[in-house]
Amino acid sequence: MRYITSRCALRHIGKSLRRNIRIVVVKIRGSGEMKASAGRDQSWNGRSLRIIPARPADCAKKIADVIARRAYRISERRDFTPGHEIEDWRRAESEVVNPASGGWTMGSENIIVTTTASLFSEGTIEIYVEPCRLAILGKQCASKERSMQANGQNDRQEREIVRILDLPVEVDPSKVTARFNHCMLEINLAKAPSNRNVISEIKAA
Repeated sequence: MRYITSRCALRHIGKSLRRNIRIVVVKIRGSGEMKASAGRDQSWNGRSLRIIPARPADCAKKIADVIARRAYRISERRDFTPGHEIEDWRRAESEVVNPASGGWTMGSENIIVTTTASLFSEGTIEIYVEPCRLAILGKQCASKERSMQANGQNDRQEREIVRILDLPVEVDPSKVTARFNHCMLEINLAKAPSNRNVISEIKAA
């Protein structure tokens, strides 16, 4: 993962992101985005779902962009004092990216992942699906932000967060549905054909 290496780079990233964020969103929406499963379970307390099949490199870039925005704000608070770029990046990464809490249920042809949705505030929750990993992106819930502000981590903007889950088997990113079950998020992923074949062979034996 690339590190921010200079004060100038931090300023450039911030300006570039603010200028191009609308274009990036449009491109993402047009690149294989999937709809979540239909029905009333697709909204909960002002939250909605968007499923995006992704290559590992594309997902890594998306996460790096989120970290870069956070690192920029951290550096901005100290007026871009030089010499702290790597420190800012590492702090941003620790604040933004964490493992997803929850678990999964394994079927013969699919895997159902369950994780909490209450971490995320109102708006769209994006689910990036790789063959072996999920990345769930959204804005942090206001109650969590207030807790951080009480601990001296004040921020003027809503904080973006990423929750990562490494999958126990390979899945087909094009065959995914998701829904809310009250405050929980359920993601149904079809196993890749190779994994389904292995299970069939084991049963036959």
